[in-house]
Amino acid sequence: MYNFYDDYGNLTTQSYYNFAQGNNTLPTPLQTEVYDYDSTWKDKISSMVYTDAVDSSLSYTLTFTYDNSGNVIEIDNTRGTSYDKSFTWEGRSLISQTIGSMTSTYTYNQDGIRDSKTVGSVTTTYYLNGSLVLYETDGTNEIYYTYDVDGSLISMRYNGSEYFYMFDALGNVSYLIDSDGYTGVYYRYDAYGNITVQTSSALANANPYRYRGYRYDQESGLYYLRSRYYNPETGRFINADGMLKASNSVLGHNMFTYTENNPVMNVDPSGYCYLYTDDDGNTSESLYGCATGGGVGTPFGGGGTLGGGGSRFTGSLPVNDISQTGINSGMGNMISIYGPTNNWMTGTYINGNMMDSGLSHTIYGDSRGGGHLYPGVNGKTSFPKNWDHMEIQKAINSVVASPKSERIVQGPRIVYNGYYDNVYMRVVMGKNGRLITAYPISTRYEMN
Repeated sequence: MYNFYDDYGNLTTQSYYNFAQGNNTLPTPLQTEVYDYDSTWKDKISSMVYTDAVDSSLSYTLTFTYDNSGNVIEIDNTRGTSYDKSFTWEGRSLISQTIGSMTSTYTYNQDGIRDSKTVGSVTTTYYLNGSLVLYETDGTNEIYYTYDVDGSLISMRYNGSEYFYMFDALGNVSYLIDSDGYTGVYYRYDAYGNITVQTSSALANANPYRYRGYRYDQESGLYYLRSRYYNPETGRFINADGMLKASNSVLGHNMFTYTENNPVMNVDPSGYCYLYTDDDGNTSESLYGCATGGGVGTPFGGGGTLGGGGSRFTGSLPVNDISQTGINSGMGNMISIYGPTNNWMTGTYINGNMMDSGLSHTIYGDSRGGGHLYPGVNGKTSFPKNWDHMEIQKAINSVVASPKSERIVQGPRIVYNGYYDNVYMRVVMGKNGRLITAYPISTRYEMN
């Protein structure tokens, strides 16, 4: 398989070949997928043309339609209406999808985690501990799950029989074995999670955990990654990312790409940010894959920890304890890999902390306006009196990440309207993932 990408990190051509032993010339591809993208939002797929050189009757074209928030709402297939797909969204949450004449609906709890799905007339209810499913039932079948202390799957009890998960080196579920050690089912996948081999049995279909340990929806062929749904056919998420990322790479700003097009070395269990796999098979948050808990759009905002919970580069250093001098002297390996620290972000020091310029504008104000830290600058709306700059950062991250927030694309900007701690606020982001401004919304002052 050969993949080719454009300058924005988008897959443009994927070709499959059958090489004969000893033949070093590139043969005619057996199958080819050619992707085209939106001329304005350049990481949004507009069409995919699949050509099968062996059986032309299997060739088809997909056409994609989106709402203003980057959620796909229609995928039309030239093979016929029975292959067409439509999607309904509430904010960033997928509420329903229809494939041909079959409709599936989904509900989520207050934390945005899916707690039920209905396929046709059959409803499956999930009983959760945080984001982990402990028990599920569709009224006929029951599955109980056990996990280790790290939340990794150990076994499933399906209709009274215990089966244990066996994973390959990449974390894919490869086998289910029974209590006597006999293999019940097995699975094989390509690099992006398309299932290439699967045991034909009720147990194989009933087990929802497959590629990378993600939950697989049999009815749609999508993987549910908690905050978003991933389509292995295109190797992309079906809607745009809502989490702020810290990245100076093109791929880090691509809002649909999965694991920065590196599914072998990276994994993304949350749908928000990928985890890097090191040479020993250990996963940890990539510096440029995700930075949460601290600043917005930068790994070095005041408060929180770099990478949100311990990076393989820094451990779990409190960001407030990191100075520019300390970074330059104590993180030489990072600098040698990613370049000088002045390439990592653009910001200013405020109260001893490095703060993103958009966040500084929002909180303290500048020549462009802003200044919404209580009591506000020049009569503008202010955040609550008990919110310091760290709480404002948390509020901004929460509104952007929440699937319940309204998300509107306005040219080069993305506007999020949502609640944090009962405060209705607006966050304006650039499509490059950097904060422009944020403020509480009121009838007295709404524009910034």
